[in-house]
Amino acid sequence: MLIIGVDGLLGEAVSAIPTPSIDRVINSGAWTPQLVAGNHRQFTESAPGWSTILTGVWAPKHQVWSNFGWDFNNLAQYPALYRRLDQVAPQLSTASFVHWAPINQWLLNDADTASSFATDIEVAAASAAFLQRPDTADVTFVHFDDVDHAGHECCYSAGNDDYQNAVRQVDKLVGQLLSSLETRPGILQEDWLVMVVSDHGGGFFWHGGDTPQERDAFLAIANTGPHPFCSTTDLTGVTQADVLPTVLAFLGLSVPTEWGIDGQRRC
Repeated sequence: MLIIGVDGLLGEAVSAIPTPSIDRVINSGAWTPQLVAGNHRQFTESAPGWSTILTGVWAPKHQVWSNFGWDFNNLAQYPALYRRLDQVAPQLSTASFVHWAPINQWLLNDADTASSFATDIEVAAASAAFLQRPDTADVTFVHFDDVDHAGHECCYSAGNDDYQNAVRQVDKLVGQLLSSLETRPGILQEDWLVMVVSDHGGGFFWHGGDTPQERDAFLAIANTGPHPFCSTTDLTGVTQADVLPTVLAFLGLSVPTEWGIDGQRRC
């Protein structure tokens, strides 16, 4: 399984800007240009966004309210994906390659293989090489951050040249990962889930509020096997909290009731 997180990627940008690599995931699976972020329950910042995506619960439970609120979290009670996998499927191996280091520090610190990098290009190179290995992980998370940087510089808009260029660049890096996956020696005998997801949108040069544009995130899901995992191509209404249970479903795992997960399988 390959989960590609693109920080600050507007859903509307994927529709408006040529993204041939991301489009390959869209066209072979299911997607929504309006993944529900924030959901009127939390700020549209990266820390609460990635926390909800990776824990399956909203901020009132995981208690990561802002990028400066990690120290007050409730992740011991509502841990992220890799700790959950250790609980129910310890035989699965995990990896995380990120541009934004707090993801590995606070959320995916249980990864068997984990690295943080200073640039998206380095993230792509390391994760692409890792995906080619015969002993690559069962689940790999990859995080890109430059689209969000472009949004902060001005602006989160498909009409802004710098933001457009950042989206085009990250699409090339997504293509690099897809090519690495597709050229694995045993790919014809494997069934990989590929997910591209973002944590928030943005308005002007900032995010964190509850406007529709700030809540405008993105999700696309496809698998490489002969039988589609998703029973629909339209993921309208899917929320960030639905990502974790959907990931577990692909792995053939159910969500124990006692976990208190807010989301549900939506694919």
